[in-house]
Amino acid sequence: MTTQILIVLLTFIAFAGLILSGKVKIHVAALLIPIVLEVTGVLPFKDAWEV
Repeated sequence: MTTQILIVLLTFIAFAGLILSGKVKIHVAALLIPIVLEVTGVLPFKDAWEV
C-alpha cells in the first residue's frame, strides 16, 4: 500500500467519522477533503479544486 493510498483511505475514514458523529455539517467535512489531499501532496491544486 502506497503512502498516497493510505492518505486517501484515512481521509475517507475521517470524513465518514465526522459525518456520523454529527459534530460537523456535511458541507464543512466535504470541503476538508480537497484541502487535506492538496496539503499532503496527493493532488495538485488544479485537480483538487476542479469543478
